[in-house]
Amino acid sequence: MKPIQITNTNLMSGRSFRVSGRRYADFVAYAVANAASMDEQSLRSIGVQNAQAMFTAPNVPALDQFLQSWLPGVVRQVTSPRRARELMGFTQQGSFHDQTIVWRQTEILGRVDVYGDLAAAPRSNYNVEYVARDVARFKGEVSTEYLQNARMSATGFSDLDEKTASLARQFAIIENQVSFLGWSGQSTYGVLNDPNMPAYVTVAATGTGSSTLWSTKTWAQQQADIIESINGLIAQTDTAFDPYSSDFDWWVSATTYGNLSNTNTLGLSLKAWLIDNYPGIRIKAVPEFAAANGGQDVWYMVALSKLEGDDSTDSGLTIENLVQSTMFTIATLPNKEGGTTSVFGSASAGVGLKRPFLVVRRTGM
Repeated sequence: MKPIQITNTNLMSGRSFRVSGRRYADFVAYAVANAASMDEQSLRSIGVQNAQAMFTAPNVPALDQFLQSWLPGVVRQVTSPRRARELMGFTQQGSFHDQTIVWRQTEILGRVDVYGDLAAAPRSNYNVEYVARDVARFKGEVSTEYLQNARMSATGFSDLDEKTASLARQFAIIENQVSFLGWSGQSTYGVLNDPNMPAYVTVAATGTGSSTLWSTKTWAQQQADIIESINGLIAQTDTAFDPYSSDFDWWVSATTYGNLSNTNTLGLSLKAWLIDNYPGIRIKAVPEFAAANGGQDVWYMVALSKLEGDDSTDSGLTIENLVQSTMFTIATLPNKEGGTTSVFGSASAGVGLKRPFLVVRRTGM
């Protein structure tokens, strides 16, 4: 039988030999056991002929990069939830170039008197106020370059898509920030610092050692704090708000939200008790409510829209989240690196609290 060429650099320490086909099994067994010390005389004894040194470096036959299977898509790292739009929605009002967003509010003045044929009728009147919020404008750009774009495309990325997604997230983050905290140096306010907001009231000091913290309170004491806030809304609206039939929100910190799983001796959690008794309630955890008032957590109870008997002609919202532009293209131009540069803008006027009597704020829990 004609000898065949066999090369196995792992077993034979970098040497190439000719092996007769009928002795191949013997050769492999010997090579496995003696790969580190394969002298020519021993090799001839198992039928290996014409031993010669290799010129190429020992290596594996298939490289790892040819044995990879890639999952589709890209995992983008997330940031804290942006709750403003989820809580309040948004009103697209005005334009990027506007300076202020204004709404009118009136207080009705007047009375009626006992009728008399010759008696003068008292005239009705009203007092008007104009409330303004300044527009805060922002910009950012996406720039692509020929070499970077080509290299990232070769790895399965879209350079333009990733940069655009990054900027879109930054615009969303800044809009959310303005909706909660406003923008300093101008009349742009957020839901945490709108000047029309009612003052914070500290929850009852009924915990261990007269503490207000929920971590020191029993289930019943925590329940009492919730009922006090609901009663606050009832009192502020002179019973126009009915917690048993009206829709309303309870915005809480993450810590308070976690405590809603606390159960009493009957195994009833605070959350289950709330939903059973107040079917219109919506409970939302808000990252910005942690340590929001001088290092103390806060919560809001909010009736989000006007109640029965309110004949206002506006949108009827309690809190108006005023957005002019989410993310729009200002200009796109070619650049000297063989790509493009696009400039984007966004604008927000923060929030306007139009019905402060439909908001209760508590702190200290």
